[in-house]
Amino acid sequence: MNSNKKTLTAILILLVMCTGISISYAFFKVTSSNNNANTNVTINGAALCMSLQLSSDNITISNEYAVPISDKKALSSNTYKTSVTITNNCNTSQSFNLLLVPNSSNTMPIKALKYALVEEGVTPTTGTLISNEYLLDSTIQKQLLAIKNETLKNGFSVGSGTVSSGTKTYNLYLWIDKDEGSLGNGSTMNKSLNAYLTLGSGTNTFDLRLYQTISNKYENGDEHVKLYNPTEYGDNTTYDNSIYYYHGAAQNNNLLFGGFCWKIVRTTETGGVKIVYNGVQKDGSCNNTGTDSQIGRSAFNSSSNSPAYVGYMYNTVYTYSIKNLSSESSVVLGKSFTYTNGTYTLNNTKTINDWSNEYNTINNTHYTCFNSSTTCESIYYVLLANNGGAYYISLTGGKSVDDALNEMLYADDVNKYDSTVKAYIDNWYKNNLKNYEEKLEDTVFCNNRTIKSKGFFDTNESVTTGTNVSVDFNTYNYSLACANETDRFSMKNVKAKLIYPIAMLSLSEVMLANKDVDVKDSYLNGNDFWTISPNSASTYQPYNLIKALWNDSISSQDSTIPFGVKPAVSLKPNIEYVSGDGSYTSPFVIE
Repeated sequence: MNSNKKTLTAILILLVMCTGISISYAFFKVTSSNNNANTNVTINGAALCMSLQLSSDNITISNEYAVPISDKKALSSNTYKTSVTITNNCNTSQSFNLLLVPNSSNTMPIKALKYALVEEGVTPTTGTLISNEYLLDSTIQKQLLAIKNETLKNGFSVGSGTVSSGTKTYNLYLWIDKDEGSLGNGSTMNKSLNAYLTLGSGTNTFDLRLYQTISNKYENGDEHVKLYNPTEYGDNTTYDNSIYYYHGAAQNNNLLFGGFCWKIVRTTETGGVKIVYNGVQKDGSCNNTGTDSQIGRSAFNSSSNSPAYVGYMYNTVYTYSIKNLSSESSVVLGKSFTYTNGTYTLNNTKTINDWSNEYNTINNTHYTCFNSSTTCESIYYVLLANNGGAYYISLTGGKSVDDALNEMLYADDVNKYDSTVKAYIDNWYKNNLKNYEEKLEDTVFCNNRTIKSKGFFDTNESVTTGTNVSVDFNTYNYSLACANETDRFSMKNVKAKLIYPIAMLSLSEVMLANKDVDVKDSYLNGNDFWTISPNSASTYQPYNLIKALWNDSISSQDSTIPFGVKPAVSLKPNIEYVSGDGSYTSPFVIE
């Protein structure tokens, strides 16, 4: 027995009528039934008043024909030919597209098949590889669902034509290409074709580009796909492509890529698609939450005693220290300083003679030598004071507190060392996703370190009674803008350079997913995971970083405590999926 023999089964259907073809390992059978006209149905904007009938009742052939063959052999034999009669009950000519619609039982790669559709009496000389895919009109989708209890959305053209009022008979040839299309020998081995045949006008090409699919969902009123409006959120950026984002309890944004489940978060300004990790398939489903939706757990950074550790990468670190001053009898502090020949000189000074009792009069005199002198080679900036002493940072070389803050957050060389979580994600990528990098775009991941309030780094704030103790970052908003070049992490940005095109979602992206709904109703709920966005820096809680959706809320946490890690990547513009509808059990598949 030939080892290349194939098993194919095809069932062909036109709306309310059913016409069948089956090709099996042992026989080729053609049956027909029900030739009632489908009257006054509008499909893709064309009144399609047609019916489909196969005129042969039963054809049986031997095994040798269920293998890849040449055009010449297929078209010279009646074995692969089926007579198709199309009736038009409208008063005007109607164009049609004969569509092969794979059903849920299909395993055959459709693009390994060839077809020829010719009017009766015409002898074809060549076949055509099946390639053109079309989106089924909603009317056809609904009727297929009613008749066959299947939700099917796309079909492949196996010929087209025009029928004036009355009937026209065609011969349809269908066979496996001798080279199995461009898929390679063996791709159809032990595969079964299970499909329906229906008629469509063919005016709406089925676009497999993921960006366009998301755009179509928005245009068709999908309640979970929204259009990002930059001006609504104070974003003055001009984007080349519209940005769409999923929000609320979306269940149709699931995707398989690189052997892992992902959630589609939004499209990018280039027409790419940003996705976030969501575990692995279990029992054919991508419905994962909690630790199952994470690559693991990690601290954001190993230390938390400096605002520098806000960074996905960082460089210069000014650490907080504590000075015991409870027994000090004379400490001079100044509101400002001058620096000459390696020496700091305090200006606008105030002397504290009894620290424990007078510390609360310091107000905004932050600079000190921590003694009774007004000059020193290195100076100290007091962040916060109490009756026992002071939190401070050390300054040298004529630098001020503003210089220190700039070096930690905004300097051109601010991104030198990897954060703990970046190293964790990069290692995972190298071991799990590196081979799929050609499918990914180099997009921006925004580690927005824009300060909203300087807190104790503000020289006008009191060190004891200031209302803004923490350094707060401007991240709690819906804007996708990323103002600082050093915060726009990507592979091409030399000032914020990534090794791999992977990082984490920003808080803004998470908030868009929750927009206008309770956090508990978001598709991202049920996960505790870091975002790339900072929240605040404090001497009491040395450094907090936003984490998302913990206990049905968005909150912050000390960056040294391990939490869930959900990396994000962005698929290239024009990336196409090969199957799926985005559901848990049928995610979009990227190969």
